[in-house]
Amino acid sequence: MNNDGFLDCVRGNTVFINDGNNNGYVKVNLTGIISNHDGIGARVEVHSSDGLMQIREVRSGRSFSPMSNLGANFGLPAGVSIDEIIVKWPSGVITVLENPEANMVHTIPEAECLADDIEIVASGATSICPGETLEITAPMGGDSYTWSNGEDSNVITVTESGIYSLAMYDEEGCVSLSNNIMVEVLTEEIPEISIQGETQFCEGGSVILTSSEAAGYTWSNDSQGQSIEVTESGSYFVSISGICYDETSETIDVLVLATSSPEAADVDGSADEDIVLNGTGSGTLTWYSDADATNALGTGASYTIPGGTLTENTSYWVTNTEEYPG
Repeated sequence: MNNDGFLDCVRGNTVFINDGNNNGYVKVNLTGIISNHDGIGARVEVHSSDGLMQIREVRSGRSFSPMSNLGANFGLPAGVSIDEIIVKWPSGVITVLENPEANMVHTIPEAECLADDIEIVASGATSICPGETLEITAPMGGDSYTWSNGEDSNVITVTESGIYSLAMYDEEGCVSLSNNIMVEVLTEEIPEISIQGETQFCEGGSVILTSSEAAGYTWSNDSQGQSIEVTESGSYFVSISGICYDETSETIDVLVLATSSPEAADVDGSADEDIVLNGTGSGTLTWYSDADATNALGTGASYTIPGGTLTENTSYWVTNTEEYPG
């Protein structure tokens, strides 16, 4: 799958990547001209420096679910070079490639003679952003050009990821093969925000918003870190610094529910009389005998301390609880 010479496997939605070893490889892709374009039916022979010959036939219709691999893959022992690759085409044409490099992909066109290799050159960096283009230029003077993407001029404009190569023919029909240029169109990931806590809470609470990893972060509240603690209502999002451009996450809406503190005044009274405590608040008032609000005495706008209960100055506390639907 990744053209590293070590065959990978796909089963359903699962991909098994072969991590490989120290051995070598060569892969041969065919470009038919007289025969079919994919070279189906061709016989590929690899003669290596250890005196061995390997043979592959390019076939289709052998796979159950995905299509057949139309490239011919060969393994090589470590340190072994290739003497020649011979392709016998269905048309009867025989192509011989002398002393090709190992550990790479060779695209061999259907031609009886091969001229010296040529070099194709990219106009800039081969990693480009979406929407950008890259020109790849071949030497002038060819009688015809056959690029790996099917184009036929000496200069092509690339907008997609891929491995690009060229077969250039001279007037005698001999073909020159080029180097490979790998082009990558960069992809940016939209940041995702994880939420620690609830996005709807009472005043005094908070929620933690954390962005997925990136080179830099800019939140909608001008914070710069990967995480922010939110204590105010609002719509929050994060923009990350990408290689090509900034990407912005979806918006997280936070609602802080308003609460108001109750009011109560000090009361003077005699020990043997009932003492009434009065409070005001927009919600439910709850009266307590301790500052930690663990011992509730009652609820309502007032609380009556029975006469004879107190023998000294005593403090009481009141809380206000707001209730919201949902």
